[in-house]
Amino acid sequence: SNEGLMRIDIRRSFSCLLSLEKNSKKKDVFISYSSKDKKLSDLLYDEFKKREISCWYAPEDIKEGAAYAKEILRGINNSKIFIVIISKNSIKSEQVKNEIDRATNRVKDGMIILPLRIDNCELDEECEYYLCRRQWYQAADPPIEVKIKKLIDETFLLQYLSNQLVISISLLLRFVGLPLLERS
Repeated sequence: SNEGLMRIDIRRSFSCLLSLEKNSKKKDVFISYSSKDKKLSDLLYDEFKKREISCWYAPEDIKEGAAYAKEILRGINNSKIFIVIISKNSIKSEQVKNEIDRATNRVKDGMIILPLRIDNCELDEECEYYLCRRQWYQAADPPIEVKIKKLIDETFLLQYLSNQLVISISLLLRFVGLPLLERS
């Protein structure tokens, strides 16, 4: 019957999502930045921590002795939101461009990319290609703290809505008589 098909589709679609959430080392946010912009990225990271939004942030999340590139990929793959700090420094950084490329490949899996422009730099063609259709946060004009707060507020909202979706799916599963999947 159609009801049976619906149950199978719901279970397949959402059990993977819920089990990933339950056992994961996932972070809400991955912060990509040039090391030359570390002072500002530290500020952003600290503000996320204050709001209890989990962040993957180098070098804090790189295990001692681990391969840097492998840890970066793991961080991107285990994050929901990718924030890239765009500056004169970052558009010259091959590492940042690699991270943008990897995050763009995850958009089909639900990755949200949020560029934060902190100066009036011109994008090169590669960055423009990857970021031209993204919602930008302009923080080039002072006070930058206000712009960062707006980004964090909206990221918090995205994270909250994501969590509410998981709760709603759990309730839906209960309503249609499927086993409830726990979430940590």
